[in-house]
Amino acid sequence: MTVERSQYIPNPLVPQDEEGKALYLQSELNKIARYLAEDRQGDEGDIDPPDLPPTPDHQHWHDNLINVLPDQHHSQVHSHDSHTGIGEDDHHPKLHDVESHTDVTYEHTRLEGEALMWDEPNQRWENKAPRAESWPTGLINGGELNIGPGINDIEVVAGHGIIVDSYTNPDQQPYDVEVIWAQINTAITVTPVAGAVVYFTIDSTGSLQQWAESPTPQVKREQLTIGLAVHNGTEWGEISSPIVINNSVHTLDEFVTRVVGPSFIIEGGAISEAALHTLDLEAGTIWERNRNWHVDKKDPHREAFLAQTPLQFRYTNRDFSTVGPLTDTIDAANWDDAGVVTPIPGGSKETTIQRLYTDLRDNMWVMYGQETYASVDTAIALLGADTAIIEEPPLLAGAVLRGYIISQRNQTDWSFDLSRWYVASAAARSGGGGSPITDHDNLTGVTPNNHHNQVHPLFSSDHSDVDIATALTLRDGLFYNGSDLAPNRRVNWLGVYTSGPTYEIDDMAIEAGYLGICNTQTTEAIAPVAVGVPFNPLVGAAPSDGFQTSLVDVGNVFTFAAAAAIYELTVDVPPENIGLPLTITSVVNGVVKSTTTFAPDAAGTLTLPISTLIVFATDVVEVHMRVTNTGGNAGVYWNEDVGYWGGYTNPLFSAVSGVKDSVGDTTAYGIGFTLVEATASQHWDVISAPGGASSSGGGSFTPDTFTGAGTSGYVPDPVTSTGQVLKDDGTWGAGGGGATESKVQQTAHGLSVLDCVRFNGVSWIKAQANDISTTALGVVVAVTDTDNFTFAMSGRYAIGALTADAWYYLSDTVAGGLTETEPLISQPIIYAEDGTTVVIYPYRPSYSQAPSTPIVGELKAVTSVVGLPFGWHLADGTNGTEDFRGKAIFADGANDITAGVDGGALPSSGSSGSAGGHNHTSSTPSGGSHSHTTYTSNGGGHLHLSTGVEKGVADQQAMVPFTEDGDHDHPASSSSTHSGHTHASTPTSTQSDHTHSTPAGELPPYRGAYIIQYTG
Repeated sequence: MTVERSQYIPNPLVPQDEEGKALYLQSELNKIARYLAEDRQGDEGDIDPPDLPPTPDHQHWHDNLINVLPDQHHSQVHSHDSHTGIGEDDHHPKLHDVESHTDVTYEHTRLEGEALMWDEPNQRWENKAPRAESWPTGLINGGELNIGPGINDIEVVAGHGIIVDSYTNPDQQPYDVEVIWAQINTAITVTPVAGAVVYFTIDSTGSLQQWAESPTPQVKREQLTIGLAVHNGTEWGEISSPIVINNSVHTLDEFVTRVVGPSFIIEGGAISEAALHTLDLEAGTIWERNRNWHVDKKDPHREAFLAQTPLQFRYTNRDFSTVGPLTDTIDAANWDDAGVVTPIPGGSKETTIQRLYTDLRDNMWVMYGQETYASVDTAIALLGADTAIIEEPPLLAGAVLRGYIISQRNQTDWSFDLSRWYVASAAARSGGGGSPITDHDNLTGVTPNNHHNQVHPLFSSDHSDVDIATALTLRDGLFYNGSDLAPNRRVNWLGVYTSGPTYEIDDMAIEAGYLGICNTQTTEAIAPVAVGVPFNPLVGAAPSDGFQTSLVDVGNVFTFAAAAAIYELTVDVPPENIGLPLTITSVVNGVVKSTTTFAPDAAGTLTLPISTLIVFATDVVEVHMRVTNTGGNAGVYWNEDVGYWGGYTNPLFSAVSGVKDSVGDTTAYGIGFTLVEATASQHWDVISAPGGASSSGGGSFTPDTFTGAGTSGYVPDPVTSTGQVLKDDGTWGAGGGGATESKVQQTAHGLSVLDCVRFNGVSWIKAQANDISTTALGVVVAVTDTDNFTFAMSGRYAIGALTADAWYYLSDTVAGGLTETEPLISQPIIYAEDGTTVVIYPYRPSYSQAPSTPIVGELKAVTSVVGLPFGWHLADGTNGTEDFRGKAIFADGANDITAGVDGGALPSSGSSGSAGGHNHTSSTPSGGSHSHTTYTSNGGGHLHLSTGVEKGVADQQAMVPFTEDGDHDHPASSSSTHSGHTHASTPTSTQSDHTHSTPAGELPPYRGAYIIQYTG
């Protein structure tokens, strides 16, 4: 409806001159007075007002303004303090509209809904629209959806709503249309199949509209949204979800407080793992509706909070029936079992998911896990499922979910595989399943805002090239294994051990000759510490006679009950064995640790110093003596009668037994050792002790069993010229010896201590660094005799006189020798600690200088072929070379010489053997006029010899007769003609096979050299 502007129109009944107006006014006032009098009496009739003086300033009053018309009003503009006692000179001359006021201006035709608004710059009131969608399009009542009457029909209950258009002319008052409709029943137009959805709206005419897709924002502004229907494959189901009027503010409030949570962390506030299973909280800002309104109305929703290191929190269960004290340490031992806090059951990998919240008052709560899982990885994979089934108390249901503590039971610190802090996404109430893990085939184009949304460890399944099958341990590194990066460690050499510092796994140090590798964190020393007095458990065997030539083993096996250090051997020597060689061997846990060979010069008990051996509880130590029976004379042979020595009472041993069992003399002769009780660190693996002994190693030693009645000991195969090695089972053969030493039988081996040796497939010979294939396998550490020696592949020995603190290399010029100068083919093999103590450790051979890369086929002339660089070989037609032996080299293109083509020949001695006997004819050209004179004499009996090859004897030079011997004459003839002529000579007989020597031609000065060629 349009309301026109009110205007003042003069009353035609009122005179326009001043006198007439006064009379007219007086008359009207009289009528009013009478009217009011009658009105107080209840008379509703028309009464002429009483006569009053016709003066405009006559005093009067109004009880009310009922029926006061413009022509009954006052003659001047005035104000009212009240309605009582108002004089006529204070009153209005007429009724008037708002626009008649001087401070009110209408800019355009007044419209419905406009209001007067104060225009401060112009100091006036103006008519303006609110310009706000204060009453948006929406349903007022009715409009509920139902399926029916048919299964594919929809019913819309009668109702009405309003459609507001504030968009067509945004600067004007919104236009609204009220829509009213009766009940609607109609068919659903979308095909009824599983998954089908149909949306319903009411347009401005009250008609139902159906949509197969969600209505557009434009449709939602122009029509009433009332709901939708979904088909499940069998029937339609309706959902009434209308947009209604006047609910915008409350809808937003409910969405913020009940759907997404009332609070948000909008800045900072990150929580991270800290030491000893604690958490750190950084400072930040929280957003909550009007949380800060009383402090700052211009910033009402944000409030800062402080950092906490460590974070303080309380544990609780699903219904707050259990509340723990304020703490900063994770409790990984308990869980919420149906509301009861109790220890987590199952194995060590049993895992729970705890949740950390910040409530509306900034209190921090950890809710115990309510389910258990087989591992941390399983719990992470099922995080979403866990979120769906847990129960939250009301306070925490409206709190900020900060993250998850996913930990195996009884963990006391963070570990990626065992206990992990897992950040909830966005740090909001809808945190849900935590930060997703992203996969990358490569990192091309990956930027921070499309990468992971959480901090994550390197050693994790997030990285496809990291092998996490083996858990990380202290001091591990990631090393490439050919396909992935996997945990591994490398020895950390620290030099001389010092007391005080803490040593870690794989630290390597040396103390008093004991070289050890740390196997766990420790402050203990490497070398053993003696705690007792020397003790000699001489458990005897009885040497006796009666056996033929053989090798005999005599000894005992000791099983230790405590740690000890053995530093000397003890042996009883009978008088019959003075001067005979003895070999005493110590074996620890099946590994030969020391060997001592000597010839006793006196009978009785002898003590022999050895390299100290470290033994621990449960170690099995065998000490046996090997001697050679000489045969032939009674009383000069070794035998044994050890028997079984069980139940030994010394606290160092749990058992002592004989190595062998036989019959014989019971005279008390035997073998044992001197030791002290000792403590040795179990935290160090001693790989080398003084003299080469060690506390660890491989292999096994099984003493020979007694075989055959009437004999004892061990009779080996005869010593042969091949290098036989003493095997772990005590026999000689091609097998290997102990972990670091090998004993070799080889006739006339010709080796000395400190010789570097190698095996050529037949026997052991001296090594030499003149070729990569002739480098050393070990170093000779003992020579028993001309047919027996021992070499070591690692260990520490007091066997040399070398320069202290120096590395020695396998020599390239002296077979078996050592050199301090690094050759081209470099094989460090010995480190000299001092003047006599050496550590043997053959390194893999390598080139000390990176050789240049020549061209395949390239030639060089050298004066020696010792130590040729890699790829170079003597050009003798082998190893892929050409044969240049005995050939000179001429440049291509000279005198028809072609590269790669042979020519010419060497000076040589030829044989006519291939042609058999033959004649030689010679002639001389005319020499001009001359004469020949021949002298002969009878020389008596004599013989002429000529050098030649005896017929039928190949390649054998001899002096053979050329003619008869004895007295004879030489016929001669001459010509006296002196003119030019020739001479013809014809042998008088056919010759047998023989050789001809042709002298070498004229050659320039030369030097012989080897031609070598590069084959790649």
